[in-house]
Amino acid sequence: MPFTKWTCLACTFVNEDPVESASNCMICEADRPPSSTSSPRPPASTPMADDPFTSPPSISTSTSTSTSASNQWECAHCTFMNEDAHLACTLCLQERVDSTSLIKELDSQEKEKKASLILANGACNICREDDVPTYNLRDCSKTCTCCEDCLKKYVELQIEEQPGVPIRCPFNISNPDCCPNIDINQTDIMLLSPTPTYNRHIDKQTEYACAREESLHMCPTPNCNFKVEWVSHEENGQPILDCKMCNNIYCLLCRQLEHTCMTCEEKAAETLPENATEEAKRLHAEERASKKALSKIRKCGGCGEGVLKKEGCNKILCRCGYKFCFKCGDEGATCSCTPANVRNYKQTRFIISITR
Repeated sequence: MPFTKWTCLACTFVNEDPVESASNCMICEADRPPSSTSSPRPPASTPMADDPFTSPPSISTSTSTSTSASNQWECAHCTFMNEDAHLACTLCLQERVDSTSLIKELDSQEKEKKASLILANGACNICREDDVPTYNLRDCSKTCTCCEDCLKKYVELQIEEQPGVPIRCPFNISNPDCCPNIDINQTDIMLLSPTPTYNRHIDKQTEYACAREESLHMCPTPNCNFKVEWVSHEENGQPILDCKMCNNIYCLLCRQLEHTCMTCEEKAAETLPENATEEAKRLHAEERASKKALSKIRKCGGCGEGVLKKEGCNKILCRCGYKFCFKCGDEGATCSCTPANVRNYKQTRFIISITR
C-alpha cells in the first residue's frame, strides 16, 4: 500500500500514513490538515529510497509553501516567530499568550512585591507632592510617610556618605519623638536601595562589627578583606597572619611584614642597607610616613576606627555614635579640654582604620 508524508501544523512532526487514510498526528493527536497532499512514498527499490539523505522534493515544496502562506505570531517569552497554527512556541515550548497580557501579569507581580510598603495615595511629607504612593517604614509610626522616590534618594545618599552606619528615620532628625525606633529596618533598606549599594552597606557593617570584636583581625594589606581570629597575646612565638587572599604574611602584634629573626621593636627601628634597591627605599619611606601619620590619630573607643582631626574642637562624635575627647580620650567628652558651649565635632572628614 502506498504511503504519504504530511507535516502536523501543531507540533511539526512528519507523519507517514496511507494515502486514503485521514488519521491524526502520532505525537499530539492533532487533526490532519485537509491540504496536506504530498506525493506517495516511492517504492523501496528506487534509488531515492536507498539514499537515506535524499528526501522527496515534493515534500519540501509543499512545506515551504504552507509556511510562507500562513501567518506568524511572536512568542512573548523568547520573541521567536512561530506559525499561526502552533499552540506553543517551537523554540521555548511556552504556551501561546498575548504579549499585552504578559506585560500586565509582570506588572501585577511587581506591584504585589511592593504591596507590603504601599499604603495609599496621599501627600508626601518630604516633597509635599499630592496624590502619590506613600510608604510607611516598618518600625516607624504611621506619621512617617513619604513617597518612594524621596525615600530612595534619602537611603542612597546616607549609604553614599556613611556606608555601614545605621540609617535614621528622615523624620526623626527634625522630630525626635516621631517614632520609637530611629533606625530604618534592614528590610526597608534592601527594598529601597540598588543591589550594589546595599551590598556595599552590608560589607561596611561587617567591617565595623569585626572592628568591635577584639579577637578578629583584618589583613593590613589595603583593600584586602581577609579576617583571622586570634585571642591570646601570651602564646609562645610570633603570631603570624598568613593571608590566603593577598598571599602576604604579617605579624599580628605589630602588623608589619613577617620578621621571624627579630622582635617587633627591632623591626620598627630597622634601617635600610646602603645597597638597598629603589623599590625597597620607596616602601621604607612609605612605611615611615604611615607611622608618622598614625601617631597623630586617635582611636575611637566604640568601633576602633582611627580619627584624624584636621580642624575644629576636641569633642568628637564618631559615626558609630561614640563620643569622646580627641585630646584626652574622655568618654562622653565631659572634660574641660573644650568649652561646654561648643558642639560635638562630627567625624566625617577623614577616617583611617588602625590597629587595635
